[in-house]
Amino acid sequence: MISSYYREVLSKYGYDKGRSFIHQVIDHLEEEWEEDRKKLFVVEAPTGYGKSTITATLAQMVYDDGGKMIAAYPLRALLEDQHLKLQKILNNSYIIGKQYMYRHESPYLIKPITLTTVDSLSLTMFGLAPEDINRIIKNWDEWSGTTTGSAGHYLFSWSTVLLSDLVLDEVHLLTDETRSLNYLAALMNYAAKNEMHLILMSATLPDALRRELRSCLGKFQNRLSWLEYYDPEFDGERLEKTYGLNFEKLKDDKHERILHRLVEGWSSGFTKALVVFNRVRDAMEFYTLCKERIDVDEDHIILLHSLFTNKDREDKSKKLNKLKSSEKYVVVTTQVVEAGVDMSSNLLITELAPANSLVQRFGRFLRYGEKDGMSYIWVDGSLNTDKGRYKVYDKTLCMRTLEYLEKNLEKIKMHIPTGENGYKRMLNYVYDYFEVSSRDVEDMLLTFTNFDSVSDAVKIFMKVEGSFVGRTTLTAVIPQNLGEAIPVDFNRWRKLVEKDMIKEVLTIEGNPITLEELRRIRDVEHFLKYTAKKNVCAFKTGCFYDGELGLLFDMGEGDAEDL
Repeated sequence: MISSYYREVLSKYGYDKGRSFIHQVIDHLEEEWEEDRKKLFVVEAPTGYGKSTITATLAQMVYDDGGKMIAAYPLRALLEDQHLKLQKILNNSYIIGKQYMYRHESPYLIKPITLTTVDSLSLTMFGLAPEDINRIIKNWDEWSGTTTGSAGHYLFSWSTVLLSDLVLDEVHLLTDETRSLNYLAALMNYAAKNEMHLILMSATLPDALRRELRSCLGKFQNRLSWLEYYDPEFDGERLEKTYGLNFEKLKDDKHERILHRLVEGWSSGFTKALVVFNRVRDAMEFYTLCKERIDVDEDHIILLHSLFTNKDREDKSKKLNKLKSSEKYVVVTTQVVEAGVDMSSNLLITELAPANSLVQRFGRFLRYGEKDGMSYIWVDGSLNTDKGRYKVYDKTLCMRTLEYLEKNLEKIKMHIPTGENGYKRMLNYVYDYFEVSSRDVEDMLLTFTNFDSVSDAVKIFMKVEGSFVGRTTLTAVIPQNLGEAIPVDFNRWRKLVEKDMIKEVLTIEGNPITLEELRRIRDVEHFLKYTAKKNVCAFKTGCFYDGELGLLFDMGEGDAEDL
């Protein structure tokens, strides 16, 4: 049955045939689902291979035959891209909807086909749906560890997830942080225990992660199918592409050097340029430099990062789609390009990042029909500091990635996972160890044994600083020249408070809150409880917003940057 829906999806997308490995995955799903044997499926395949057609196939099945499906994504950009693709074949707002911060088309993930963020999925799964979270925290007593008032609709939230088939795409993004890895392990156990169908997909899953996830399943290991990519025909197509892979250590003039490489690449005929930075501020500065120094049409240069309004995100996405047919453009971006940005380039200039991220960035290089290109990986001197992070990334992972590249730069193939020179060897070198906290996973699963209260889930929510899958919680800030809110992480918000950049606190009741009160907020837990009790909606700031550059404020060296 599933295979017939797959053929229908291919026809609607206008594909003559699908990829051979995706056919194998669909056939395997059909066999296991109809026989009601395996419940958990992990699908590994390279970037640009067509994994999203699996999600579309399951959505088509739900649309035609009933049922319920939740597709969850680690990044909003990826969610929006997938929603646009699904709309081409399932354009029915009664059946399909998006649900995440500032997008409320499927409250409690209730629609038959819901696309959401992994963060929203995790909250709803534990009975802490975003629609209820402030009310629940407001009525939670930290001393007794119980809720003293309304606990929201937690049983309903449980059921909307429990009764769904789940698909998580780009799941590798959940493995770089301990808390998100613990959540992934808890989700797999929860799905297996409750006979749910769960599909996890990624291009970059190291062998050490495979062993750890199998181990944490315990007695449910026999319900897991790990479908590892194999397609010699596709590999052959990728191996026909020829490109230079270069590495540079840059100093204080890094933006000038990167600009030089960009102009040099253009003069060599590589005019589809993708330039990736690890921090928003660097991307902004380089974009501004490009506008000043190179001859490029206004419609052929674009800046992408996380600090834009939803409307500007959508406008930039449309602009990027138009650029695909152009032969000359510059896309300056951050990590948002790693998932959900369907584009290609023949000139890639990227900052060093952990192996997972590098593979995803190279997935936007020679992605379509291009045969030749040039690529550069660079790093600056801050990698040699004593800090535990290189920009937004774990320093140890960056160092191990650098070690592997220095030894294998001339032979590694960044477009294919298999073979002696495939990128899977780099992944296994960099990520040689993962550890799931069995105690934390058990605590998460125990929250579902308390039918009388959601208080156990609130305790864990506070412990993980307001997010089961992210580094920290997000809050809404409003620039002084704009009426629309932009989500920023707690570290950014804290810096705004320290720099006296919070000008007004917007609350539901309109009660005044002084800046001195905000300065007394010590940590994320304190922030969550305070904003819930005060019914805070957003914070008006002294920052400016530019539709071309995004939210403008200088956080200073070393401060945390989000995606």
